[in-house]
Amino acid sequence: MNGKRYKHSLNTRDWGRAGLRLAKLQAPGARQPKPITEAIGAFNVGQTDKALATRTRYKRVMGFFETLIISRGSRSMDEIGVEDVDAYRASGKISNVTWLKELEILRQFFKFCTARRWIEDNPATSVEKPKNLKANEVVPYTREEGVRILAACDGMGRGPYERLRARATVLLLRYTALRIADVALLSKDRVQDGQINVRTIKTGQRVWLPVHPELQAALNILPAPRGGDAGYFFWSGNGAKDSMARAAERTLTNGDVRCRKRGARPRTPLPAHARH
Repeated sequence: MNGKRYKHSLNTRDWGRAGLRLAKLQAPGARQPKPITEAIGAFNVGQTDKALATRTRYKRVMGFFETLIISRGSRSMDEIGVEDVDAYRASGKISNVTWLKELEILRQFFKFCTARRWIEDNPATSVEKPKNLKANEVVPYTREEGVRILAACDGMGRGPYERLRARATVLLLRYTALRIADVALLSKDRVQDGQINVRTIKTGQRVWLPVHPELQAALNILPAPRGGDAGYFFWSGNGAKDSMARAAERTLTNGDVRCRKRGARPRTPLPAHARH
């Protein structure tokens, strides 16, 4: 090819498809096929403007998709077709709501690739969106369940430090409806004059929230974070911020388990309700 020896696998056992791929390789000015792994890696890197939770979800979906495509024998982007997207949908037992979100991620990925001429068209756009979707019903906790959840906080950890932090976390979620990441990284200077003034991590919107007296009392007796006081209620300033958010989720999960052992029957795990 172009006067040089060129060794390249066409990654197919179909003679007709092999001929088409060979013709592309021999065309003047033809570009070498983009490896799927490199394309997905570039797509994940390009999501830096999105929130951490969103980037994590994108990376997880693309990881599943990459594993499936490679298992089907494809190695480069020009080998992917609509049937591969269909196979991905059939490979997992997920709800229509979840598939709709994952399909949107795949469409964004292929749009990213078509803009860079790594693939001719977007195969995910040919896949129809699921219809007749029913949103998940979120049922609030009853008053009795709320009391038991707070009581479960008093049995966590080995002493007052863990228990006071767990109680303050639950009360913040209860009275402010902030997401768990916003609660875990709430700085003390954001709570002034009976209000919480914070810019949310996921949306970037600034919100003002009243501080309930019960919440204020819990914050007043909250012990300083171990390892240093960087001006936050829960975070010491050491380590990654996303690690702190995950630690807060583990606290809530632990509290939910203890709540169940005490006889309460939360309708869903506590972290899911906390995010709502």
